[in-house]
Amino acid sequence: AADFYIETKVTNPVKWDAEHPALCEMNVSLYSGENKLETVSRKIGFRQVELRGRNLYVNGQEVKFRGIWGGNDAKQLRDLNINHIRKNWATQGFLDSCDQFGVYVLDEIPATFTRGTIADDPEIAPQWFELMADMMERDYAHPGVILWSHGNESSPGATSLRVHNFIKAEDPQRPDMFSWAQDIPVKEDLPYDIYSFHYPDVM
Repeated sequence: AADFYIETKVTNPVKWDAEHPALCEMNVSLYSGENKLETVSRKIGFRQVELRGRNLYVNGQEVKFRGIWGGNDAKQLRDLNINHIRKNWATQGFLDSCDQFGVYVLDEIPATFTRGTIADDPEIAPQWFELMADMMERDYAHPGVILWSHGNESSPGATSLRVHNFIKAEDPQRPDMFSWAQDIPVKEDLPYDIYSFHYPDVM
């Protein structure tokens, strides 16, 4: 079946952010003539993400992250005054709960410890792209997902830069992150929007 796209305009929606996780319900129905074949319903939110220098803004307000890596209970995170989580292998149910309770998500593909020449291996590139493209397609509509991550503690290379450029073409609004950013030579193009350096006190 061919893909098709429908655009509509929403005037003055209530904005979503972690302190005000306002959601609305979207219902999309498919018809054949006058017969309804299928209806898909999901919760969505409206918000704008932007980088201004070294600061991140949501709906024009600067955001400070109070976060962890891991965890599976969005309500518990908010009860602990945590507003941000870095997560790979995130389930749809978990992302739905982050939308509901107001948790910002760094959504990360499981590209971890891809060290050395692997980062430039052309046989690895299609797998890296497929992981990123699939995650973005699946999670794009979640308002809680405000950052993409395309590598954890991995060596930079030709593939990481190409994946970064792909992310910016598909989703110009959300920033992306790649770690380890400190391994990228100063004169090379940067494959990320947000610098990530783990364990600075022990390196």
